Amino acid sequence: MKYRHNVIENIYKEYENKIVCKDNKHYLINSNGEYQKLWSPSFLFSDFSKAKYENIPQWILERAAEIGKQIHSYIEARLANIESEANSIADQLTTNNLKNADYALLQMQMRNWMFLGSEIPVWNEIKNTFGYVDLLFYDKATETYHIVEVKTRSKLENIGSYFIELAQVQIYKDCFDRMRRTFLKLNRSNIKVQCWLLVIDKKKPQNLIFECLDNLGSVNNMRLNNFIELNLGKAAINKDIEKEVEWITQIGL
Repeated sequence: MKYRHNVIENIYKEYENKIVCKDNKHYLINSNGEYQKLWSPSFLFSDFSKAKYENIPQWILERAAEIGKQIHSYIEARLANIESEANSIADQLTTNNLKNADYALLQMQMRNWMFLGSEIPVWNEIKNTFGYVDLLFYDKATETYHIVEVKTRSKLENIGSYFIELAQVQIYKDCFDRMRRTFLKLNRSNIKVQCWLLVIDKKKPQNLIFECLDNLGSVNNMRLNNFIELNLGKAAINKDIEKEVEWITQIGL
């Protein structure tokens, strides 16, 4: 967490009182003192990644993940005005990666949104969902909270990845929207929440996707099953994934 606004402080206070992490799984302590398991979209997406990239050497995957983490951290540090950390990370990035990160920053800064924080825990105790918002902004002029999910990849035109990211950021939006109406007490009818996907090309300078996902339609059982079959093959549609697909449909994404 690079920066905390008062809204984010309230989220963390609630998080520390209610959420427990055990064996990389998150549980909500409900009003009866019972542990209620929270479902994270990263569980399903990690299964996709394992199947899709199982033939790629581990060191290549680890290097790609490290580059993505560095770009994330650089953007967060710049937004939070922690220049010493941003400069330290910049020294580790290639020229193209640094150019693309700065270009992505420009796309957000030119909108004059207020940066509230990064890696913010969000959850919905009714739907048993949980996740971390990459970047959260607030636009005072329109009274809109903007959730931005940051991704890096070598090929922007990856429809399979795009589809998964659509589901992921919609889950985060659903969680935050419920949180701001409940314990955050930000429940005025004119307050809005929008979700955005920022995909940064790791190779081509100034090449990225930055768009609002709210008007792209919903994720339903048929589309998700079709995606799995087209990208991973029928063998990937096992009982565990079928269960999660059914659950995604039930919560209305």
